[in-house]
Amino acid sequence: MRYTKFAVVWLMAGMLVCLSGFEMPSFADDSPRIPDDATARTLDGKTVSIADHRGKLVFLNIWKTDCIACLHEIPILNRVQKEYASANFTIVGLAMDKKKDERVAQVMKVGNIAYPVWLGDGQPIAKYADVWAYPFLLAIGPNGELIGYIEGAFPTYEHAVDAIKRARELLEKKESSK
Repeated sequence: MRYTKFAVVWLMAGMLVCLSGFEMPSFADDSPRIPDDATARTLDGKTVSIADHRGKLVFLNIWKTDCIACLHEIPILNRVQKEYASANFTIVGLAMDKKKDERVAQVMKVGNIAYPVWLGDGQPIAKYADVWAYPFLLAIGPNGELIGYIEGAFPTYEHAVDAIKRARELLEKKESSK
């Protein structure tokens, strides 16, 4: 009984963070670029980079397997990936768990994750993923430029779609001002 109460309290706290996290989106007009040598690795040991997705809007979702809000967000991200992947868009999950490759693989299987998942711990990309909260999303433009971030999970699919639209509007604004 005591464990159940503790779990319910943590679940509710996680949901509160999840729902309140979206209130702080930021899409900056002038942001740095993530370099091509900021690599990560996949579960099968392949070296990957944001440069592999050049030409696309990338939502780099930085998460951990013990983050309740991160796990809650997986079905939303799956749906977004399935519906928008053909529109020069992709989600990349960057798992920041330390030495928990098996746990990441388990979450990927159970969550039926539809987007690529990279392992970031100890990898060159980690210095660009040193965030203060999980999940944390970096919106990366087609040329590797960081165009914004969102702290916290998307509470709904509609919020995620709105973030894609806002990121694309900012990219269009930048292109038209050149």
